[in-house]
Amino acid sequence: MQKIKWQYHLIFLTILVIVSVFLFYYQEKDNNNIKQEINKVEILNTKEEPKNEETKIKKFQENKILEKEIIIKKLEKIVTTTDEQKTEEQSLPFSTTIKIADNNYQINFEEENITLEELMNKLQRESNFTYHTIDYGSMGKFVDEINEIKNDNKQGKYWVYYLNGVSAKAGISIQKINSGDNIEWKYENSTF
Repeated sequence: MQKIKWQYHLIFLTILVIVSVFLFYYQEKDNNNIKQEINKVEILNTKEEPKNEETKIKKFQENKILEKEIIIKKLEKIVTTTDEQKTEEQSLPFSTTIKIADNNYQINFEEENITLEELMNKLQRESNFTYHTIDYGSMGKFVDEINEIKNDNKQGKYWVYYLNGVSAKAGISIQKINSGDNIEWKYENSTF
């Protein structure tokens, strides 16, 4: 069991390194493009100082137009990336809602009968949501912490999820979810 955990940690670390290198490469590529655009502006600024007022105004306007073009290119890239992510997410055929405290999360997924654990992992990757589980073998994994709020044995408060309004008894690694299901997490007194 310990060996398997280390293998998962090693795989996760390898993926993290690859993603980091990938992101660094593209960030550097973008930074170089921005530096080139800034150099164009500086070259325009370092040319011979205009002699009359009309030429100075024209030069100033050209520089402002060039600066606006740089900003527009940056914004277009951000919007395009966001639109691609939304289109990809919206193209998934199934969806469900997970409610945690006052936050509702709409999650889209590819196939029915996905486990709640898979949805929680997707939510964790795509938002500021975090959680931790304890594995109880054949009963499945149970959540013992959400967004840094841990189960409290002394006060008898635990994270309990409700599937379509009914308190669930299965662990999140076992519980199957279908499109349209509503999952609500509550931090409450429990007798389990």
